[in-house]
Amino acid sequence: MAPDPQAALARIQARVQALAAADAQAAPPPPPAAGVAGRLAQLRASVVGAAPPPAPDLRLDALAACLPGVAADTPQGRCWRIDGWWSGAHRHGDVPLGDLLGRPLALTALLARDAVFADFDPRRAVFFDLETTGLAVGQGTLPFLVGALHFAGGAWVLEQWLLRTPDEEPGALAALAERVAEADWAVSFNGRTYDAPLLAVRYRAHGLPDPFVHLRGHLDLLPISRRLLGDGLPNRKLTTLEAAHLGLRRHGDVPGAGVPARYTAWLQGGDPRALVDVVHHNRDDILSMVALLDVLLQRADGADSLVLRCPQAALALARAAETLDPPRAEQIYAVAAQVPQTARAGRLGLARLARHAPKC
Repeated sequence: MAPDPQAALARIQARVQALAAADAQAAPPPPPAAGVAGRLAQLRASVVGAAPPPAPDLRLDALAACLPGVAADTPQGRCWRIDGWWSGAHRHGDVPLGDLLGRPLALTALLARDAVFADFDPRRAVFFDLETTGLAVGQGTLPFLVGALHFAGGAWVLEQWLLRTPDEEPGALAALAERVAEADWAVSFNGRTYDAPLLAVRYRAHGLPDPFVHLRGHLDLLPISRRLLGDGLPNRKLTTLEAAHLGLRRHGDVPGAGVPARYTAWLQGGDPRALVDVVHHNRDDILSMVALLDVLLQRADGADSLVLRCPQAALALARAAETLDPPRAEQIYAVAAQVPQTARAGRLGLARLARHAPKC
């Protein structure tokens, strides 16, 4: 017998009604949304509920494996911080990092040619350096790695804030500001003309106060090194000074000119291992500042004996000492006057001191 179409249709309708009744009992429909805003909220909820959970960011995990650190939270957002520390006995090249603390620190005023540094103390200083996406000091240059070293608990403590994405810049700037706020002094190598002005631009771009303006002084080691350590050297680059005066030769160091390209490659999906050398480069730059300041203070302390070894450096120190430390200037000029190469400069220096000496 042929199937009855009417009977088949009736069975299908009964089945649909039964399924609809079961759904209604299991999940009653939500109340109707009021207005357009309500319907949009209802739609968003349905989409979010249906979406799969977000996948983990494997690139950030890979970077964390290469450069272990902590995700530090600040009032301006999160940033990635890499920590390190070194005891005073640690040698950077041939220089123990703790020796700086035992030098006659008042001589820093002679190095800087500024009396404000007469009570300089590296234990109250922040040694800092930047790695950036370019050499311009302007809105388009991003300081993607900020390193700051300070002395705490009997050791040198380094914090490096790496921008995993440019959006982390406000967090890094806020973290640096917290560290600078605890210091009295800043120390850098070419930081007065580049790093500090760039940071001022970046703080202003994010509506944040510049913490460096509240420090007592900023000691820039580049011009001091040019005056006192540059004799006979082909240039005044930090790596050149390291080899000549710190006994340090870097191995596998990334050249400064190659740093921006490595960060750009990372942002474009590159291997995070390329940033490891950049972080090490920044670390070595900062540790070299501690060792370099130690060497400079040694020269200032023995300036009279420096006349034979490096007359230009000795005379530069004597010139600064004429107003800041006249007895030391007289001591250097007296030695210089006995050496043929510097005799004339020594005699002229002694004459200047005599003219400006207080009359009894």
